[in-house]
Amino acid sequence: MSVADFRGRPLRALIDTAAFSQNIALAQTLCPQSEVLVVIKADAYGHGMLQLAKAAGDRQLAVATSNEAEILIRAGVRNTIWVLEGPFDRRCMALQREAASLIWVVHCPQQLALIKQHVADGSDACIWLKVDTGMHRLGFVPEWVPEALSIIEASETLQLQGVMTHFASSEVVGDPSVELQIKTFDRVLEDNGLIGLPQSLCNSAAILHCPEARRAWVRPGISLYGGFSCDAAPYKAVMTLESAVIALRKVAQGESVGYGGIWTAKRPSLIATVACGYGDGYPRHAPSGTPVLVNGLRATLAGRVSMDMITVDVTDVPGVALGSRVELWGQELNIDEVADHAGTISYELLTQVTARVPRNYKSVSVT
Repeated sequence: MSVADFRGRPLRALIDTAAFSQNIALAQTLCPQSEVLVVIKADAYGHGMLQLAKAAGDRQLAVATSNEAEILIRAGVRNTIWVLEGPFDRRCMALQREAASLIWVVHCPQQLALIKQHVADGSDACIWLKVDTGMHRLGFVPEWVPEALSIIEASETLQLQGVMTHFASSEVVGDPSVELQIKTFDRVLEDNGLIGLPQSLCNSAAILHCPEARRAWVRPGISLYGGFSCDAAPYKAVMTLESAVIALRKVAQGESVGYGGIWTAKRPSLIATVACGYGDGYPRHAPSGTPVLVNGLRATLAGRVSMDMITVDVTDVPGVALGSRVELWGQELNIDEVADHAGTISYELLTQVTARVPRNYKSVSVT
């Protein structure tokens, strides 16, 4: 029997910083001609931004917002930081004076004007131009690019360092929109004399599925945390969400379990109650049958997820007792499998792990 070693409520997220570093190295191996930009937005996908910034070494880092960049800067992080949504007002621009090195990804003329207005004379603002090639979320549409370049060329402040875009469907192997976006991007570069500038197109999925889009920079996100793991790219889980059995119940055939009685025993069953619920970030919509590991063996969710607990059918798991270790996802149970059962994606599961779940950081040798 595997008994978890906990103090207090038996739920924690174990964060393996060595696995994170290894995943960065793997992304670099897959893209030997590219630089890897380490994406740590959304509190490093729920893992802890400051801790994983340190684990990234001297790699350049990407966040979504200036607020996230400010947290890193205030903590003394000296890496180059990319702000993927760019600046929104003069308060954002105050970071320009404090950061060791800051790159703004700009997606509209107003941002170019804002940067010009608030960067001190004699200073440079490093920018990347984002082009909308079909995602239709952020970026200069192709016909706006000449105007953007005119603004940049007329400024002594704005230093254009590169051009990027973002794929809408790169996770779908063979999706025709990906090839169309690449062609649109390359046409924008050629039409505007930008071929010689560094370029960035690839997110995690595109690194795997679109080798022709691996340009000067790649921007892996979820893969650095263990998503999109496969034989061709065996990324390691960085977070292991683990708990323990806190109660056991024998349930007769025909009896129901949990709110609404949505799970009914088809045989005499043993039900384990586990300390983890939607108040901790476990998805309430995860259905009965969602996999859970108990004592290292597969069991399944039985009944509706509660705020603080789940119930698991452990009838076929030998030796279950109070304190038996439970893995909700992690090194032994792939988070993408859990996400598939819950009808969501690993990104959401990781970023929704709440603040009341303790994060324990360790550097573990991963084989």
